Amino acid sequence: SSGINAEYGGTVRVSDYLRKKTLTCKRFKSGGSCIMWPGRAVDNKMTTLIGGFTDGVVRIMALEYAEQEYQYDMKIVLQHVFKPHKGEVSAMIVDDEGKTLVTASAEDSTIFFFDITSSYMPVGFIKLEAAPTTMAWSIESKRILIGLETGVVLEVELPDPGEVDTAVTYEISNLKINRYPFKSVLYKIKRAAHEKVQI
Repeated sequence: SSGINAEYGGTVRVSDYLRKKTLTCKRFKSGGSCIMWPGRAVDNKMTTLIGGFTDGVVRIMALEYAEQEYQYDMKIVLQHVFKPHKGEVSAMIVDDEGKTLVTASAEDSTIFFFDITSSYMPVGFIKLEAAPTTMAWSIESKRILIGLETGVVLEVELPDPGEVDTAVTYEISNLKINRYPFKSVLYKIKRAAHEKVQI
């Protein structure tokens, strides 16, 4: 019955939707653009929240409970802050094993990989040919599918944190990427429907 949202005004809010009640909230300087509750794979108690913000910052937060007389008091505590993107964080995804966080920005057309098991240590980023609009893990969580605004889907191999050389830059240049272009057939469907109506 609980839900979270990150507001453009900068407030992260945890609510009980059944009771129509805000359980806790925390305000940040920049607006919220996306938020997720990554689940038990990342945190067995399910108290971790990951928020993306309009200034390119990602914040890892935790819900803390303080038991008071006959009720629980909840607050949002900031754990990690990092700025992987030049523009708004537009999407985030965590693999099923809770080992890798991937963030995306449509403004700078990049995705950034983080190793959750090493306290969200940055692994590296790749530049994309166009703005990412959506992301999903492949079945084995070894590849990520990235939908671009141009209708192209990229299948990107997950980098091995131990094999990425970050001595000079975090940009990863040797990842295996498969490219699948798609074309819209909506105009064909509309034309066929229009011709059918005229008969």
